Parts: sequence; structure tokens; C-alpha cells
Amino acid sequence: KGLARGRHTFEVYRQNEAMTGIATLISVTMNGVPEKRVEDESKLKIEFLGDSITSGIGINTVNGAADERDIKHTVGTLTYAFVATRILGAEASIVSRGGMTFSDGTGAASMYNYYDHLSYERDKTLAYDHSQADIDLYVISLGTNDISSKYGFTDEQLTEGIKATLTTVREDYPNAKILWVYGQLTTSHSSIIKAAVEEMGGEAKGFYYYCCTKPNSLGGTNHPTAEAHQRDGEEVAAYIKTIFNLK
Repeated sequence: KGLARGRHTFEVYRQNEAMTGIATLISVTMNGVPEKRVEDESKLKIEFLGDSITSGIGINTVNGAADERDIKHTVGTLTYAFVATRILGAEASIVSRGGMTFSDGTGAASMYNYYDHLSYERDKTLAYDHSQADIDLYVISLGTNDISSKYGFTDEQLTEGIKATLTTVREDYPNAKILWVYGQLTTSHSSIIKAAVEEMGGEAKGFYYYCCTKPNSLGGTNHPTAEAHQRDGEEVAAYIKTIFNLK
């Protein structure tokens, strides 16, 4: 309230991931006439797929929190993905889930549950039609959970998992560029991911890899802080600009 007469834009975002509960927008009421939304075809269309880092878990506290998925400590609009989107002036879909993996295709945290469903936590039977998505760039930010001793994957298994993930995304988005982002929390397996991307054909085939320069685990439950996300978002945006030759 208290807005001057004229044209205004309202944006509504969910701050925490769907695992913590389903959110539904019931209605919007206003004193005014909404204009029909016109698509800006010049805007870059991006989809992000990631784990708790992409969700922004632990971003709003330091050195641990009682519950890493507590909504008080999760701020989706401060993540590297959101920061990069803002810098690029892009439109983005951000799909993320704490604990998400690319290697384990059967577990509850498997990326395929969320990648292949319209809203997995809401309806586990409703498939996502990738052919209807208009995507210029698909960003995959996974790997931190896969390297955990909990899974015990070998380097060879990780490599095959990365290549399988890239193959899946390429089949669904034949014209999009695909970027794997890593290193927000650790760079321990950076060389494995980079090598797998190169084995898929690298930049010549539209596959790219970016490793963030300063891993950070000083936020809640050893996740990156808001400051680290800001820096990573700026780095990722700068790299995306080089992919698309943007100023």
C-alpha cells in the first residue's frame, strides 16, 4: 500500500525449498487493472538444478544452526543462482533440494525425481514436459553430496554419473548450452567433473564447466554464507556472459 499511481511490477518468490512444506498461491487482489504480461524474447532463459547450496540452506546464519532446513536460515533470493540471474537480467527457473545427487538414480534425493517431475513434493506422478520449456542455458550445480563418504562412489562411478546427467539434459534440451557449476563448498573433485565435461565434447558440443574460486563453508551447518553466494553469483554471471558473448 501507499504506492503512487502508475505502473508497478510485483514479484513473488518462495524462499525455502518444497521439502519443508507445500506452498500454494490462492489469489491476488488489487485496486487496479493488471496488464497482460509480454514476453521479453531478448532475455536469457535459464534453469538451475542444484542441491542445498542452490536452495540457500544455512545462508542466514554462521557456524551452524539447530536445523539446517529451518526457514529462518534459508533465503533463496540470496543464493548464487538468484544473484547471477539478477545480474544477467535473465528469467530463471531454480529447481533444488537439499541432499540432491546425480549419481544415485534410485534414492529419495536423486536429481531425476525433481528433474523429471513438475512438482515432485506435490505430486510424484505428474511428469515435467521438457519439450515445452524454452531454455537457453541449463545450469547443473551438483556433486557436493555425491562425493560424500555416505555413498562411497568411486571416481569412475562419479564420472559415469556426470556423463549420464549431461546426456540426459542434452537429449531434453538439444539446443541449449549446458553449464556445470561446482566449487561453492569444496573443490576436491573439480578435476573429475571438468574431465567428464571435456569427455562429452566440451565447449565444441555446448558443454561448459565453471569452478568457483573461493569455497566457503562458514554458514549454517557448513554451507556457504550470503557473502560467499554473492561472490559466486557474480563469478557465475561473468562466466555466462563469456558463453553468450554478452557485455
